[in-house]
Amino acid sequence: MLDFAVEMCVRYTKDVFEQYGPFLAAMPLCEALAAYLTGGIEWSRTQAAFIQLFARAAYQGDPALSEKLVQPIANVLREMVSEMLSQAQQRGEIRPDVDLEATTRLVHALMISAGDSQLLPYLNHYFQVIDPALPPERMLQALLDLILLGIAPGSTAEGL
Repeated sequence: MLDFAVEMCVRYTKDVFEQYGPFLAAMPLCEALAAYLTGGIEWSRTQAAFIQLFARAAYQGDPALSEKLVQPIANVLREMVSEMLSQAQQRGEIRPDVDLEATTRLVHALMISAGDSQLLPYLNHYFQVIDPALPPERMLQALLDLILLGIAPGSTAEGL
């Protein structure tokens, strides 16, 4: 019964996320990343029971749930980030020499840590992303600046 419930949740969640992917990819990258993170947080708050199950599976490492629940959804989210970055590169918002595969994985990880710190306060004790003196909007702007300035045309990390 649990396997069936997990499968239904995964299908539903993947379908929801896949609907938004093309819209995000068509947006300017800064707006797309902001919408991806804030929209994901808002959606997650409406799905509290599912998020608790997902977080338990993701952060406690249950192999069965990791394979059936976490990986399929994480793959969809990573693909959304990949498509946003790819389209942004085609529009000239990202340097042509940027390694999209590596950048996708890092942006995906940064977005997870920023979002999960807001959704799961116990993770924020470790990540320390959100603080009463540092509202989420300020953190989001710093995150976007970090990402976008690092991959923007004209930026470089030569000599590293």
